[in-house]
Amino acid sequence: MRAGMLYRIMLAALVGWGASTWAGGAPPAATNVGPRVALTPSSGGQLAPGNYTGLQFTNTISLQASGVYTFADCVVQFDAIAGITPRTVLLDHCRTSALWFSDGGQAGWTLRFTYVLDGPMGLRPSSGRNGWDWTTPTPFVVEDSIVEITFLGSPVQHVEAMQALGGNSMRFTRVRFIVHGPKQDGITGQTASVNLLAGDSLFEDCDFLDAGAYYFTVYSDGPNNVFRRCRFGRGAASYFYPTTGTRTAPIVEACTDLATGEPVTP
Repeated sequence: MRAGMLYRIMLAALVGWGASTWAGGAPPAATNVGPRVALTPSSGGQLAPGNYTGLQFTNTISLQASGVYTFADCVVQFDAIAGITPRTVLLDHCRTSALWFSDGGQAGWTLRFTYVLDGPMGLRPSSGRNGWDWTTPTPFVVEDSIVEITFLGSPVQHVEAMQALGGNSMRFTRVRFIVHGPKQDGITGQTASVNLLAGDSLFEDCDFLDAGAYYFTVYSDGPNNVFRRCRFGRGAASYFYPTTGTRTAPIVEACTDLATGEPVTP
């Protein structure tokens, strides 16, 4: 075989391997998220910017208004995180209770291999400016993580794995959203697994589980929100809240039903 032909065959194989690798995959199992090392107890309170590794914070912590924070292999519980600030926060292989960001507090946050476990809302990124602002970039990235709601709350509460009332350019890759059911009549806040009022945000290779806990699997409104290769449990009514009035439906690409493998459309 000539060298040129062999090179082309090897190149084609490499390109094919790369394409399959880059195509995405499933979210991690619970055993693959959270701390990987033995933890040292540490008190809470306000922390200065810096790197925190292998710690179990025994009390709620708060962050300064600016700076860079890295938490690796930690168990941590944050207070409500407010204000649009330049701080940057990374959670890598951590476990945390619900992350409740008041108006604009999510800018610059990244979660990787992190287990968000609690409720009635796991993640609440929100821009909060000028009403539900879905045009100003508000970077918030979650990768290879699990967001699990373990209780349903009361009728006055929203019960969602994530509620984003505003935001733009958020990214969720290989994230498992879980809301435990079954749905209870009279619990009016059991809207969806994810309640997304945002723009230009992307969900790739995400799972939406335990769909019997809510009415629609996903409520999405805003321009250019994309769900790509996601797997959906079916809510009590359907997968997506229907497009009515001025609501903008999401872009849905190659998404399927978790149980049947059938295509899912908005």
